[in-house]
Amino acid sequence: MPPLRPRDFISEIELPAAFCKVFKARLKLDSINSRWKTSD
Repeated sequence: MPPLRPRDFISEIELPAAFCKVFKARLKLDSINSRWKTSD
């Protein structure tokens, strides 16, 4: 197993953070969409 480079360590942290941002954005969009649907 090769030694862990700082770049690998950063990506290990940034990937979940980016996924969390996308997930929260999706949740926000879903709530907005559902509000539009119920207002019909």
